[in-house]
Amino acid sequence: MKIQHAFIFIFLLTITAYARVYVSTTGSDETGEGTYDKPFSTIQKAVDSASTIDTIILYSGHYHEHGIRIVSKDLTLTSYYMFSLDTSDICSTIVDGDNTDDDSGFVFYCQDSKTIFSAFSIINGSLDMDGKTTYGGAVYCDVNLYFSSAELTFNRMKIYQNRCVLAAGHAKYNYCSIYSNGDTAATIFSQASVAFSHCSLFNNKGSLVFHTDNDVPLIIDSSEIFGNSSFTLLQSISGINIDSSRIYDNNIDFCLAFGGEDTSHITRTLAFRNTSESQGSLFAAAKQTVEGCILYDNTCRFLFGYGETFVNRCLAYGNYNQTTPSGSDCMVNWNNSTLYRSYRQGGGGSGIVSFVNCIVDGLDEAGYGRLTASYSLINCYPEFINDEMQNCIFRISHSY
Repeated sequence: MKIQHAFIFIFLLTITAYARVYVSTTGSDETGEGTYDKPFSTIQKAVDSASTIDTIILYSGHYHEHGIRIVSKDLTLTSYYMFSLDTSDICSTIVDGDNTDDDSGFVFYCQDSKTIFSAFSIINGSLDMDGKTTYGGAVYCDVNLYFSSAELTFNRMKIYQNRCVLAAGHAKYNYCSIYSNGDTAATIFSQASVAFSHCSLFNNKGSLVFHTDNDVPLIIDSSEIFGNSSFTLLQSISGINIDSSRIYDNNIDFCLAFGGEDTSHITRTLAFRNTSESQGSLFAAAKQTVEGCILYDNTCRFLFGYGETFVNRCLAYGNYNQTTPSGSDCMVNWNNSTLYRSYRQGGGGSGIVSFVNCIVDGLDEAGYGRLTASYSLINCYPEFINDEMQNCIFRISHSY
């Protein structure tokens, strides 16, 4: 709470140093002056009247507006929450794109801009480009999706019921709720950097994040991701870093988090009750570290697929899947971890699995007895000794 108040205090010091432009649903673009007493009625009028680094303040109300263009200006748009600290101002200040299916169906368009969106709601963003709705939504950046000059920050935003949340653009999300979006290939699509901190992302359809920046990983910190339905929930070609988060009750086809050909780090995270309809895995990357995590009651073919995975100081139980990775060139290294009460879902893993200083207990016999993988156990919890394992020990049980 102290950190949040400090953030608000710094924000207030910043915006008081520059001009403010006010907008109200009861204002007027004709007679208004953008002042506290004589606000404009539309956000676009306020943007056009503002100078770079000005702050646009939205009074509570429902703004039916789309195609709002912010070009070559660094602006802050905020509700009255930043002064009142009343969270109802976030919910009652709504910018509504009305699901307009034309070339300006997006709610906001940002080009060559560093814009801060703070403490209001964006809903019903859409965009139809040659019959496709993949690229529109709440915020659309630049004409060329792959080379965005926009750098956006979202603070305490509610973004929901959009076909897409963000197309392109560097973006940081802090204390945001992003939910019930979808109907597109990706809820958030960007080749630029994307980071989430203390966010809730839930009940979205389509890939939640499709991230194609070659230089920096997708970052998720202290966030909750739940109730989403997707082919691949989180996808990045440059790795995924997830820390201190909860990922649960998601339905996926292929992979919960796919880090591509780069390195992923999953730390201090809970992943539970996630399901895959087909041949999916929880986490996959060319190389990944999973450390200090708890994984339980997940149903998918593999806990870890693709590449090489190092599992350190983790607890995995009640999962209905295989411990082996999917391919012969894949490897999972369990270190100082506990794995128990897990069942094999079917299919045969052919990768390599090693357990070092682990407790491996209460597993379905089919999960190990029929494995085509190579595996080894060193200094593991003693239950019986198998000559082939050279004093490495684990216990198999059919039921529990």
